[in-house]
Amino acid sequence: SRIINDYAKAKYFMGDMKGAMELFEKAMKIPGADISPEIKANTWYTMGMLYYDKGELEESVKYFHQVIDILKDSPNKAMLPEILNNLAIVSQKKKDFKKATKYLNESLKYNQEIRNMREMAISYENLGKNDYRNNKVSEAIQNFKNSLEINGSRGDTVAMIRNFNDLGTISSKTGDIN
Repeated sequence: SRIINDYAKAKYFMGDMKGAMELFEKAMKIPGADISPEIKANTWYTMGMLYYDKGELEESVKYFHQVIDILKDSPNKAMLPEILNNLAIVSQKKKDFKKATKYLNESLKYNQEIRNMREMAISYENLGKNDYRNNKVSEAIQNFKNSLEINGSRGDTVAMIRNFNDLGTISSKTGDIN
């Protein structure tokens, strides 16, 4: 099943979504296959991304929640923040900013737990964007500044430019970046 899973990922990255989906589903249905939780989580994650890329948001959400169910009791929670960020993006596309905030705060919590500074900065950045869309300017500014501080400590100049751009956008529209 791992070989089929890897082949399906190759098809996905080559743009053959239909072929990838068929292979992923086949890999998960092999009788007696010993599929580790991590492989299952990776498979469901990629399936969620396939549906997301096709614009089938509700279907992608189902797969992302399956990944959360698999990983929430696992000692390896490294993938959870990314899944939660994806759920937040889907919620934003559906204009459910309250749910997006919930997912982003959960993502931030896991990133803080596992000390993933890069993803923590991304969580703050995404929270800032979500807050700005909700006219929560002071919260947005603080989240962008938190992201900027982390990115600065990591020396990630590309991410810092994004943060400065976000702060500049707020400043140009509101006159405020305090």
